[in-house]
Amino acid sequence: MLLHSLLALNLAFAAQEAETREVVVSTQFRAGALHRFFLGDDYRELWATPVTVEVLDLQREAGGLAPVRRVGGQQTKGLALRGADGRSYTFRSLEKDPSELLGGEFADLRGTVVEDLLRDQMAGQHPGSEVVAAALGRAAGLHVPQWRLVVMPDAPELGEFRADFAGALGDFATFPTGFDGALEVVDHFEMARRLQAGEARPDPRAWLRARLLDLTIGDWDRHRKQWRWARFAEVEHFQPIPEDRDQAFSRYEGRLLDMARRTDPRPQAYGPRTRSASRSTQGTRTAGCWPASAARSSWPRRGLSPLPSATPCSTRPSNACPRSGARSTDRACWPRYAGAATPCPWRRRTSTPSSRSASTCTSPTGRNARRPASPRTAR
Repeated sequence: MLLHSLLALNLAFAAQEAETREVVVSTQFRAGALHRFFLGDDYRELWATPVTVEVLDLQREAGGLAPVRRVGGQQTKGLALRGADGRSYTFRSLEKDPSELLGGEFADLRGTVVEDLLRDQMAGQHPGSEVVAAALGRAAGLHVPQWRLVVMPDAPELGEFRADFAGALGDFATFPTGFDGALEVVDHFEMARRLQAGEARPDPRAWLRARLLDLTIGDWDRHRKQWRWARFAEVEHFQPIPEDRDQAFSRYEGRLLDMARRTDPRPQAYGPRTRSASRSTQGTRTAGCWPASAARSSWPRRGLSPLPSATPCSTRPSNACPRSGARSTDRACWPRYAGAATPCPWRRRTSTPSSRSASTCTSPTGRNARRPASPRTAR
């Protein structure tokens, strides 16, 4: 109810002075009792609930908006726009296309029951997750874009993108480049390069707030491309900017999903109590080791270690760990004490206890991977 109340308030404020339209996000997730038993209730009813949202005015918004190019990830259909005010804007459609997940070696599965199952499980995502998460992020003191739910009009200004986006319901916001008065905004890879070169440092308290918010809203999909970093005149360290809240409040239910979690525990059924916070962040590829590069005194409690989703300090998954010749794909370097980059703490399990102290990186997703030592215990 709290999620729905926050979403309703956002829609009410946004629609006060704009043209509005009553729309239904999607009716494709309607299902019978047997279907719901195996594949879950999820948010099926919410996706099919009529809502009143504002219609984006392409002529008045930002002095006039012009589409630039199509953007988006593996599931989301997005459109980059340029405003007459010189700023960049983004529109992200709420309806997802799971066919992009079946690429490469899985391309033969397109058009099969597998694609149908993936499309059906889009019902587990909250249609207003981006808007609600942004409101909570602002309340937590984070710098996040101010997303609004809008309907893209069927207007000639869309040009070649008119067929794909006319009438689409989605999230709209200023692209996070120079927003909130930031002097500079960089992506994860540039931030990682500067961190390794000693040219930049992240704000550990802001990063902790951002990761705690991820846990609070059940957002387990926090890979590298979903973070940006901003530098402000009044703050010494770079501030995190979380993006792409598709999996926030996600609720994957049903007997088949319960069995699937034995293999991949991340897709949880969001609710008042989480089954496992560590499982909810397992395998996420965020720079969890960055906060430890700051002084230990900056942490709220002495000995507080990075959150379970720590990942490589390297700019790419295949890069070597600092001071180590090994290669790793995830969780590559947890600093053992503040200000030091140590070898990757993942070690191979062998029959001899003495060999377990070797600093050989292995993939943490394998069964032979051990949990890394926290900064509190490894000194």
